[in-house]
Parts: sequence; C-alpha cells; structure tokens
Amino acid sequence: MWGVEMESLIENMIEVLNAQYDNYRKLLELSREKSDVIVDGRLDQLEKMVRLEEQLIIEAGRLEQKRMNTACELAEGLGIPQEEVTIDLLMEHGSQLHKKRLTELKGLLNRYIADQKRINELNSKLLNNYLDYIEFTLNLLTGADQEVLYHGKDKGQAAGVKRSLFDKKV
Repeated sequence: MWGVEMESLIENMIEVLNAQYDNYRKLLELSREKSDVIVDGRLDQLEKMVRLEEQLIIEAGRLEQKRMNTACELAEGLGIPQEEVTIDLLMEHGSQLHKKRLTELKGLLNRYIADQKRINELNSKLLNNYLDYIEFTLNLLTGADQEVLYHGKDKGQAAGVKRSLFDKKV
C-alpha cells in the first residue's frame, strides 16, 4: 500500500503530531505559570489554572486517540503490529519533506517531555513546601504543635505527645 494512500496517512500522522505538540506546548506554558502562582500563593488563580489544565488534558486524550487510529491504519498498510509504528519508521518510509518534518517534530516532542518533567518536579516541590508552611502556620495558630503535659479523660494520651491537625503522609 505504498502510494498516495500511505503518503496521505503519513501526512495525517504529521498533522496529529503537530496538534499534539501545540497542545503540549500550551500545557507546558500553563505549568510554568503555575509555578509563579504557587510561589505567590494565589490559590484562586491556581484553581482556574487547574480547570484549564483539565481541558487541555482532555484535548490531549482526544488527539492521542486520533494518533493511535492513524498508527493502526499505517500498521495495517505495512503489515506490522501497531506498536512498531514509530516516528523513526515513518522517517524511513516517508518523502524527504516528511523526513524533515518528522525529524523536527521528534526533537520538539523530546524537548517538551524533558521540560514538562522538570517543571512538574518543581511544581510538586513548591506545592509540598506550601502545604508544609500552611500546616506549620495552623499548628502555631491552634497550639497543635505544643506538647500535651497532662493525661486526657481517657488517660490514653501520654504526656509529651505532640498533636497535629494534618497527617503528613497525605
């Protein structure tokens, strides 16, 4: 099936990969903005950003389904399992223009993955620090961090046990 139909499928795959990259780029920019919002403690803005992020993730799922359908058609045409349809394989079988576009896309997608991973790790650390700060502040305000120096009514509470509002294993 190497003809116009296969070239058309490769072109469709390139279009889907471009759309996926655009969507991922928006997610990455949102993640970067989220870092600033977390540092500034603007929780109302963070909530809006999470809703927007959910919409972008839903779109990413739709695009991934479209990519998988196109990969399935390509696999059928090549007589190989769908899992073996990769950008490198398409570069081997595509036109010079397709090879150039696929090479560019592969580089962009690889950079996106590395950047998104780094930003996600940073945001996770920032959120954990923010939650630790909130817990510390609440403990100071409620006196929950002070040691209990007496036995409770049930005598089950030992002297010197610290109280806390939150379980740190959340």
